[in-house]
This record gives sequence, C-alpha cells and structure tokens, in this order.
Amino acid sequence: MLKRLEKTAILFRNKDVITRDFASAKAEFQQGIIYFHDDTKTFQIDPICGRIWPKSDMTVCVSFTPQKAGDNFAEAFCNVTCKEKRLHLQLFGTGQGPEAQLIPPSWSFNDVSVNEPANAVIRILNRGQIPFKWEIKPNNTAFGQSFSFDKREGHLDTVFGANEDTIKVTFMSKKVGDFSERFTIELGKDVPPLYLTFDGKVIAPPMKFDEQELDFRRVPLEFEEVRKVMLQNLSNVPIEFGVHIPDDGDKKAFTTENVPSMIKPHDKVEIKVKFCPKSEGQFNASLTVTVPSVAHDFATLTLKGVCQRPTLEIKPTETLEFTDQVVYLRKPATKDI
Repeated sequence: MLKRLEKTAILFRNKDVITRDFASAKAEFQQGIIYFHDDTKTFQIDPICGRIWPKSDMTVCVSFTPQKAGDNFAEAFCNVTCKEKRLHLQLFGTGQGPEAQLIPPSWSFNDVSVNEPANAVIRILNRGQIPFKWEIKPNNTAFGQSFSFDKREGHLDTVFGANEDTIKVTFMSKKVGDFSERFTIELGKDVPPLYLTFDGKVIAPPMKFDEQELDFRRVPLEFEEVRKVMLQNLSNVPIEFGVHIPDDGDKKAFTTENVPSMIKPHDKVEIKVKFCPKSEGQFNASLTVTVPSVAHDFATLTLKGVCQRPTLEIKPTETLEFTDQVVYLRKPATKDI
C-alpha cells in the first residue's frame, strides 16, 4: 500500500490527498486489520479490525453458516502493527444436510408381461432435523418412460406425521427385455441426491395354441378345407392381437377368416384357417400372432398340406355295352357306372 501511495504522489502531485491517504493507511496498519472476504457468507468474522492494548486480548467471533452440505474451507489473514508477517487463520466446518431415506432404495419387477401394469410402493422419510423439499427427475430412456409416479415432488418436515411421504409407482412397458433404471431424487441445491433403482424383465404375454400344427393332409386342386384352432391368453390383462401368415408363394394358399381382435384374460378364442391351393405340390407355412406396437411374435402355429389333382376312373370298363338286354326302338335303356 505504501508503494501505491508513492505512485499516487508522483502522478498527482497533490500533497493534501497523499497526506490524507497515508494517514488512513497508517491507522489501519496500527489497528491491525483482518483481511477476509467470503462471497458465500459461509464464514463471517466480527469485528474485522480493532486495537489490542499491551498485556490484553480481544475476542473475535467467527460465525459458520453453511450454504451447502459437506466440508467448507476458508482462510483469513490478520495484519499486526510492526509485524511483517501476517497471522494466518484457517477456517473449517462441515455442513449437515437433510437426512433423507428411501425404503426400499431399490425394487425388482420380475417377469412382467407386455402392457401389464406392475405396482410398487416407495417411502421417503426425513430422519434428521432439517426440513427439505424433494423432486423426482425424469428418466427419458426407453424403459424409464414406462414408469409413472402418483407424486413427483413434496416437502417433508421434522414433525412426526409430516416427515414421511408415500410414492406409488406404476410400471407398464410395450417393450420386451431386461432393464435397470435409476431415478434421481433431488433434495435441494448443493445437497447430495437420493437414487431410486428399478430392475426386472419384461416378457411376451403368455399365449398358446391348443395344437402345435394344423395338417390339412391331401386336398384336391382348387378345393378348400377349413380347420379350427383355439388361442388362449394366459396373462392377467386383455390383449389386442392380430394374426399373420407370410406369403407361401401360391397366392395365399392358407388364409384366415373372422379372426377376433381381442382376447380376455385367461380366455380362449377360435381361429379358422382355410387351405385352398391353386397349384399342385406340398405347402408349408406358419400362423403368427402379433401384438400392435410390440416388435415380437407371441405364438406360432405350423401349417402344412398337400395338393394334387383328382384321379378319375370309370368302372366297370371304359366301354359301356347294352348287349345284355333288349332295347326297343325309341325306348331309352339305362345302366349305372
């Protein structure tokens, strides 16, 4: 500071101003100034300056007001009259944040069928003495978007009865596969969050045919044969479905008719399959059950049949004779073949 004053004297050549600044700076050094500044107001020192008489002391109050949970550090320096080296003071304190707890912190959904809702109940508790707000942040993954919460935010006090929230979770997926999803629950600025984890497996809804295959055996050319098969829904939810027969190369020799579009839980529906070949040969195809918006085949039925031209034979012979009876003129005579 003295050097700064010397430069000021050279630049301004103003004796009165220099004298006044020098006197003020000298007074500060004589009093002993504590140089300390904290923008966060976490640590505060009072008084910031003062005068200590010989063989006496002064009490300085240091206040700690944590603005975040965790460890906090700061440094303060004190200038003392006629002492070249400043006194160094290290400040340290630990901020205690909200004591939140999830019960349970994780939940497993095992073998959940597509489009079948599965439920969970999670409790969030305030175990400490600090009220706090909580908020569940979105999870935008494919399976993360399949979760819904009856509440996504709240406020917990420290008073019994107001220190707990219950969160009802519903999971329903249109995608098949294993999953593990983590949701972040924020507890406030600069406070470590909680994490809620869900894992499990989504499976195709259990559906089955009452037969493994439909064998139409031999069917004459351009004749049709109709067989029936039952499809059963083994799940706990109604299923909208459709059936599909891939192209068999013969202009749809196998077709279905009057197929229902929905099957109730633990119920059966009848599916009619028609075999009407347009050419000779052996035919093989499959009847596949699909569910809208789900890229997965849920049940498959094998279809097969053989088409051949009918063989005609006239008996007793290819020549019909009436020599064994008397035939009168203009009187018809008949025989069976």
